[in-house]
Amino acid sequence: MVVIDNASDVYDGSEIVRAQVRQFMRSLVHLVCNRHGAVLLVAHVDKSTARGLAAGSESYSGSTAWHNSARSRLFLTEEGGHIVLKHEKANYGPRAPDIHLVRSGPVLRPVSEEAADPAAVIKRDIELAAC
Repeated sequence: MVVIDNASDVYDGSEIVRAQVRQFMRSLVHLVCNRHGAVLLVAHVDKSTARGLAAGSESYSGSTAWHNSARSRLFLTEEGGHIVLKHEKANYGPRAPDIHLVRSGPVLRPVSEEAADPAAVIKRDIELAAC
């Protein structure tokens, strides 16, 4: 698994030019395709979007190619005093239920210890995906 934090540190194109975004996303897949791996690309959105304050806004910024080129997409937001991990896209199966988290020092922990393994859906998608 390759983790890239943050997209703006590695992507030098225009985030609103669809063709550039798609080419970049495809190049990430090629990094891990032969190893049957996965790429986790972290991208930040503006504060109003992250807090759900921008009415009708998407949970990503820039071109729709950021959403369309990903096979699975997660979104971390704040709701009702909790941090919520939302699984907003899953091409290879159903989306996972929201996971409500709380801060415990520098660590995010599930509100409920019975919460599902947040990586289970990603692991399943990796197994089902074909490069």
